[in-house]
Amino acid sequence: MTDDMSTSEMYMFMSYNVTDFLLEGWNSTNGFGLFIMCLVAVMSAIMYEALRLVYIFFHLRAHQNPILYGHKTRSSSEVPVTNTESLQSLISNLSVANIKKARLLYYAGETAIYMLLNVIGYIIMLIVMTFNGWFALAVLLGVTVGYFVFGNAVAQLMVNSPQIAAEDNVFRESTVSSARMEAKHLVT
Repeated sequence: MTDDMSTSEMYMFMSYNVTDFLLEGWNSTNGFGLFIMCLVAVMSAIMYEALRLVYIFFHLRAHQNPILYGHKTRSSSEVPVTNTESLQSLISNLSVANIKKARLLYYAGETAIYMLLNVIGYIIMLIVMTFNGWFALAVLLGVTVGYFVFGNAVAQLMVNSPQIAAEDNVFRESTVSSARMEAKHLVT
């Protein structure tokens, strides 16, 4: 590197003096102002984790087999529904228009949440890029609390994602086999 080029060093600092935090004119020169700004950073990170849970829910519903939109899984302690009742409930609730509407609504929700996730992600990035160590710690605290509160639900949704496909396959096999049995019974 030549002497003509200036270098700028980037490092974290810990200071109460903050100028133009996220918005022009939002300044702090004391501990209370810094605390409020750190609280905004913590809440932004928690909100990011909460929206991630909502996004995963909408994503799974948008890509779920439309036959299962109205199909509720039952626990092993419940009385099993007969195949005829199961088929009848599907026939009465399904229509191409309803399926398209449900899929569109889930996809629109997924898209809106995706946009919000990106906006909040960029805000968090801007907070950390102030290079104020207090803000970096606040974001770290917020992500940790958000994960503690919402992480189990996100993990549960991710675990249930393959279950949706498996339930779909079991449901299809049971309805197809029961339809075949009923057709055999009607023929004989």
